[in-house]
Amino acid sequence: MKQFARLVWSDRATKVPWHALKAGFVTTLGFGHVSALVCLAHPFLFWRALDDDTRTEYATRMEQRRRRAEQQLQRVLSGRAPLFVPREKPASLSVEAEARMLVDANARLGTNA
Repeated sequence: MKQFARLVWSDRATKVPWHALKAGFVTTLGFGHVSALVCLAHPFLFWRALDDDTRTEYATRMEQRRRRAEQQLQRVLSGRAPLFVPREKPASLSVEAEARMLVDANARLGTNA
């Protein structure tokens, strides 16, 4: 890992000035081979990675989501909509779909997963 001098590998808390940290990973390995990897990155890194056209399209979609969320919040606060609506069917994967995701880096969840 010498070629990646800017990466820090630690199992202890690391103090980094807020302006110096751009991204980080947190990993855990649980019982039953259940693990997690969380990537924490400054939103600007994502925004900068987009070309101008994609950034404009993303900004438009983001504004539409913000407006829908604001409308829903107003419905909830006014008592016209519940705060929480449980799913009728749990979002679960079949054993086959889970196996595909574990062994195929290009596998993605679809509507038929």
